[in-house]
Amino acid sequence: MIMAEMDKHLPVSLNVINQTGGVVGSNGMVYVANQPDDGYTLVGLPDSNLTAAVQGGWDKKFDFWYPFVVGGSPDLISVPASSPYESLTDLIEAAKGAPGSIPAAAGGAGSIHHLNLLALETGSGAQFKFVPYKGSAPGQEAAIAGEVALVVTSLAE
Repeated sequence: MIMAEMDKHLPVSLNVINQTGGVVGSNGMVYVANQPDDGYTLVGLPDSNLTAAVQGGWDKKFDFWYPFVVGGSPDLISVPASSPYESLTDLIEAAKGAPGSIPAAAGGAGSIHHLNLLALETGSGAQFKFVPYKGSAPGQEAAIAGEVALVVTSLAE
C-alpha cells in the first residue's frame, strides 16, 4: 500500500523486494547498505531492529540513514487452543502462584519479544520460565506442540 501511494508521487516506478531471512531485519539492512548511494534503494524495517545487534545481526550505526516509521505491529501473547488459560489474568495469576514454572517462548534473549515478556513480568509481578527460540516461527511451533505454555510474537508474525 505504501509503495503504491509513493509510486503516484515519484517520477519512477517502485520495485519491492522482500529480503527475507531475518535476524530482526539485519539481512535487509545489509542488502540496502551494500547498494549504491544513489537514492534509489529504500529500506522498511521493523521497530524491533533496535535489538538486532543483540541478536547477532546488524551491528552498525544508523547515522547514514534517515529512518522513518510508517507502521507497526504490536506484540501479543498466544497460547495453544488446549491451554488452561482463558485470559491474560489467568496466565498471570498462574505464573505468580508458581514463579518460573510456566515456559514462555520468544525470539532469542534480548529480542523485542523477550523484552516485552520481561516488561509483562515487571508490570504484573509474574515470573515465567523464558525459553529462547531462533525466531518467532520456531516459538509458535513450540507452543502448538505443547513444548511451551505461551509464545510472545508480533501480530504480523
